[in-house]
Amino acid sequence: MNFKKGYFFLFLLVLISACKIDMTTDVYLSDIEDVALTNAEGLKTSGLLQVGVANCADKEKLSQVTRLLRDYFLKVTEKSCESGMESLLTIGVDIPIIHSEIGWTSKTKSTTALITKQSKDGSSILVNFALNKIRFGNLNKAIESQYFQKLSIGESTVSFSINNDARHDEGLIVSDSFVDGKPIVFPKRLILSRRNKIDLEPSDVRRITFSEQGMMPVFEIPIVDLKKAKKNKKSKKNYMG
Repeated sequence: MNFKKGYFFLFLLVLISACKIDMTTDVYLSDIEDVALTNAEGLKTSGLLQVGVANCADKEKLSQVTRLLRDYFLKVTEKSCESGMESLLTIGVDIPIIHSEIGWTSKTKSTTALITKQSKDGSSILVNFALNKIRFGNLNKAIESQYFQKLSIGESTVSFSINNDARHDEGLIVSDSFVDGKPIVFPKRLILSRRNKIDLEPSDVRRITFSEQGMMPVFEIPIVDLKKAKKNKKSKKNYMG
């Protein structure tokens, strides 16, 4: 599929000096591999933006927020609004998956993107999360002019739900992150079984790097493991046949 469901949460807290942005997105390994290995174009993952608003009953304000975000994200669609301790407006978006970070900002109007490519030595697939700092700066100015707040990624959380939708187990290399709530400091090899997922939250250092430099690594897929898995699958199929 060219379009996968994912989740990308954005919180605009209107009563404090800096607005938090908590982001999470679903990552599907088959899409990552298609883009990295075949330069496939046009693949996206869907997401949700949850925006803190003053009042769910104020339909004009909700529409105003939605219209503002349409200039900075793809396929923005207002979904629902829940009232409570904090009223949250839920908005759907698309997040592009792009091959290589070179010139990526010219390939999409989205403020964020998943970037994937082969490593220089061809031994693995690298997956990064990218921020268009110019577009984010413009969004920040728009938010500040209307709500007198500033966005702050440095005070927010960024996380990913990594799904193995392939027909075989996948090897991943993860570092400097929390995986299912457990810290991983040094590069560690994980096996993600087919149809399973892990929740990954990069460290504060990586999140700050993302905020300041516009890019951070998320995980790697060893290509040798990928080739081995596909070879084993083919051998098993021939044996059963």
